[in-house]
Amino acid sequence: ANKLSLLHILTSYIAISSALNNNWGWADLENPIKSNLLDINYLDDAIWVAGEADTIYVSEDEGATWSRRSSEFGDRYSWNGLSFLNATRGWVVGSYGLVLHTLDGGRSWTQQ
Repeated sequence: ANKLSLLHILTSYIAISSALNNNWGWADLENPIKSNLLDINYLDDAIWVAGEADTIYVSEDEGATWSRRSSEFGDRYSWNGLSFLNATRGWVVGSYGLVLHTLDGGRSWTQQ
């Protein structure tokens, strides 16, 4: 089983180091994220990232695949921070003092 051991955010590039079959090595993982990333949140097997141009993504398989969670506020907003309490409840903090809350794992957002 792949165990995520290290995740670096280097502007718009994600480098993921995995332990494969208990041997250290680099796994080639597809990166659909094209915006600069500004924050990361780990929760169990989920990895959440946030960044510029309404970038909110989640991986629920240790970084192998990523799903976009749009805020519906548009590309002019950047998300500087995010935090999740569990798989469904979380917040993002962004441009212009905007704070959003989700109760469904980022599928919809409510302004706080």
